[in-house]
Amino acid sequence: MTPHDFWPAPTASAPVRASARVPGSKSATNRALVLAALCDGPSLIREALDARDTRLMIEALEALGAAFDVSQPGPVGNIDIACTPILQRTNTQEAQRAATQVDVGLAGTVMRFVPPMAALIDADVRFDGDAGARTRPMSTITDALQALGVTIDADSTLPFTVRGTGQVSGGEVAIDASGSSQFVSALLLSGARYEQGLTIRHTGAAVPSQPHIDMTIAMLAEHGVTVTTPEPNTWHVASQPIRAIDCTIEPDLSNAAPFLAAALVTRGSVTIADWPTRTTQPGDWLRDLLQQMGAVINASVKQGALLHEKQIEFGDSFDVWFEENIEPHGLDRDTAKIRIRRAKQHKQDPASILGDASAMRQALLGEGLLPAPEGKPTSEALPTAFDLTYRKRMEIEDMEMDLLQSFMLKTQPIANDREKAKARIDLLRAQ
Repeated sequence: MTPHDFWPAPTASAPVRASARVPGSKSATNRALVLAALCDGPSLIREALDARDTRLMIEALEALGAAFDVSQPGPVGNIDIACTPILQRTNTQEAQRAATQVDVGLAGTVMRFVPPMAALIDADVRFDGDAGARTRPMSTITDALQALGVTIDADSTLPFTVRGTGQVSGGEVAIDASGSSQFVSALLLSGARYEQGLTIRHTGAAVPSQPHIDMTIAMLAEHGVTVTTPEPNTWHVASQPIRAIDCTIEPDLSNAAPFLAAALVTRGSVTIADWPTRTTQPGDWLRDLLQQMGAVINASVKQGALLHEKQIEFGDSFDVWFEENIEPHGLDRDTAKIRIRRAKQHKQDPASILGDASAMRQALLGEGLLPAPEGKPTSEALPTAFDLTYRKRMEIEDMEMDLLQSFMLKTQPIANDREKAKARIDLLRAQ
């Protein structure tokens, strides 16, 4: 092996300063496609990821009777997808029974999300995929469907055939989803279309990747479908229509990691466009992780949109300033960073928020973030007027931002929170 066989990793001779857009979330894209195929009318999915898994899902849903019109890919590899849902129809003559095939490739979402849908059409649907897909566990899904009365010619892996009748009675099913959270999501996505709805009880060890189940529940809620959790590891979805909506797929936040890390290691600044204000993506944890490593995260909300940008930056200036001006007074470094981040987020001078060291210390004493002097209980240290005013202003601004976002979402569950937020803002302003 010679040096020419190695990939020349890029290096930075100066702090990286850049803006980037990352492609759409694969997890959200394929969930959106499934819901679009099951819903009660045509819909449009914007900024979906253009990838093999997406194309395999589209082809699988077309095999079940859905129709799609796909745009040309955009600059970052995203596509817009117009969907006509699967029509509910039943064959009247057994001799004319339909049969179709689904190629799952290596896509876990296709091999697990589509079989519960296949039971809802009156046809024999054969599932198979790449050689590697035949080694992946499938018995959790096939056993669950059989327990719900669906006829399946199956072993524990691909290939297998779902012999759908156009309807599934539903009810309650117990599964061990410790192998993949996709088993829970797969049943939840189709469960609202089952005649009795569906209750899923997980009986095994901890379910991996709870955020992906949360993503499924959140996306169902956007379509008007409520999932309840009557007890731990149990999910219930009632029989109900899945409302057609147009949606925009969030960028895949995990794909932002190398760009944000470049800002961190070079003491630079990178802006990731269209970072969602609220999300169930596990990649959103990058914000907390990078802050713990010394980064500053700034958010700027785009007017008229629910998406905003995340900017990460950090140099050695803060460390020098902190050691010279704040640390000698016994203040906590992380608390100071939090206040600086809040100041930047609200476009205020950090110095005006921190004040001098003694004022800041008094404010933190009032919040119980520092031990009280001379052993007095922290509760006896009254917050200063400076701190009360600051906290009130921050609370009002945060709630106003939540109110703006909930207004643009226009969903009923959030509408209730919107009224509570408005009442709370009015009360704060009156104080």
